[in-house]
Amino acid sequence: MTNCPVCYEEFTQYRHVPRLLSCTHTICHPCLETLLKQTPRQISCPQCRTVHRVSEQGVTSFPQNKYILHHINSNKKPPDRCSEHKKDFAFYCKGSSCKVSICPKCYMQSHMGHDVVDFDEYSARNLQELYDSADTVIKTIESGISELEKVEIQLDMAKAKAMVNMESDKNKIREHIKRLNEMLDIVEKNERTALNIRATNNTNIKFRKQQLEQELQKAKACRNLVSASGEFNGRMVVIENIENKLASIGNHPFKVEKINYEQCIRLGKKPNITQGIVNSLTTTDVKLTIMEGCSEKMDVNKRKRKQRIEEDPVLFKVPRTRESNPAEPYLQKEIVAGLMKKPLQVGDIWNLIDVKWYNQWKIYVGFDEWNTEYVGSPWHHPGQIDNSLLLIADTGELRPGLMDDLDYVLVPDEAWAMLNEWYGCNNGSRIARKVILQGMFTKHKKVEVYYMGLKLRCHPFLEIGTLTEFSRAVKIHDIERVARNLFDIEQHRDVRLWNKYLSNTFEHLNKPDDTIQEAGLYEGQVIILEVKNEDGTWPRS
Repeated sequence: MTNCPVCYEEFTQYRHVPRLLSCTHTICHPCLETLLKQTPRQISCPQCRTVHRVSEQGVTSFPQNKYILHHINSNKKPPDRCSEHKKDFAFYCKGSSCKVSICPKCYMQSHMGHDVVDFDEYSARNLQELYDSADTVIKTIESGISELEKVEIQLDMAKAKAMVNMESDKNKIREHIKRLNEMLDIVEKNERTALNIRATNNTNIKFRKQQLEQELQKAKACRNLVSASGEFNGRMVVIENIENKLASIGNHPFKVEKINYEQCIRLGKKPNITQGIVNSLTTTDVKLTIMEGCSEKMDVNKRKRKQRIEEDPVLFKVPRTRESNPAEPYLQKEIVAGLMKKPLQVGDIWNLIDVKWYNQWKIYVGFDEWNTEYVGSPWHHPGQIDNSLLLIADTGELRPGLMDDLDYVLVPDEAWAMLNEWYGCNNGSRIARKVILQGMFTKHKKVEVYYMGLKLRCHPFLEIGTLTEFSRAVKIHDIERVARNLFDIEQHRDVRLWNKYLSNTFEHLNKPDDTIQEAGLYEGQVIILEVKNEDGTWPRS
């Protein structure tokens, strides 16, 4: 290249002197002067935009590109004889105002007393300087190329890491959207179910009201019959109870769902007055006082009730609790509510509890002020703590994709100890996790529910290994220790760890005290353990 890339003028030895920048690009002297006027004390390379600091000497601080100057001069064939005396050159005058090749006659006439050297010696020395200058330029270019290759490798690694992180974030977003859609489907399904239940309850209430009205008519007929006999004074309780029940239906339509109509005795025929013994039959919601003459129908209804209890014992029996005497529900509420206010501290243990069991327990103890109707009710006793729905049945590992407050709740270790003491834990399904500092730049405390999986390999068998889970707070030397044990490497052998980005892109993990997140490792990354050879060399060198 013999032309300036800015002004396109041909480089010359005096006017357009080629100046070599540290980025290895060459610009002529006048163009550099113009650039320096635009931005004092610095020049931006017009080709690569690299900024160069300029010293007090100005653009002359940048060296001349002697390789280009030599190339320019070599293309111009210098004269080999003195044009004035037609003699061969024998000397070279180095005087400040001369700097020309001269013949012996020129020396005797006009260059006597000047700094003169032998022409051949000067030519050899000048050629050596050009060679040295060319070597310097070549080394500078090679150094620049090496730096560019390093930058290119770093950019490739950063690009690969960014692509992996971006894909991971995409997957998390897709999974979150999927979970939200599932939640929306569940809410819509529950809403439809609630509307269907309400419609069914309204229909059942109307039907039961009609049945009770029929019973009232029969009871009134029985009252008239009893009043006529004069032997059953005071049996007005039957009519009063039924009338009260009808009134309660009008005021509270949703509190008569468990009326056992099979045990409501239908007094459709005249009772046997001669027996004279009266019994009291208790149903779920209605008490009817009847005569001994109706004992046959009572026996039939008792047998039916016994059969229903045998078919569905859970509906009629109180669930068993632990043999230990737990605290009263209101006291449990106060204890756990106080413990749940505990702030997150790095290293503390928190436990996962199935959200269904936890919500049932909140109903049982009246945890929410607006829901205290069933406090201490045996029908709402939560039973043992059961986290089986959070775990994979075959492996016992935590199911992927679980969400806080939707699938599980987090409680501090002290709250877990109290709940476990009161209710016990089914099959020892405790899920404990630690609080860590998470984040690359902005640190925040968080319970680490899911660990990071790393693929451990041993050089040169890069396709053989195992996926091992680590906490993000684990340090690089802990990974090395686990890898040593996994691949049975003796402690006296020197090893080093590499992380693999692409098919042939590796990074040496040379900071053993860095944590996993500080080292920039990501889920599923390949970690390679390299063992030093017996002769002191490394296999990858």
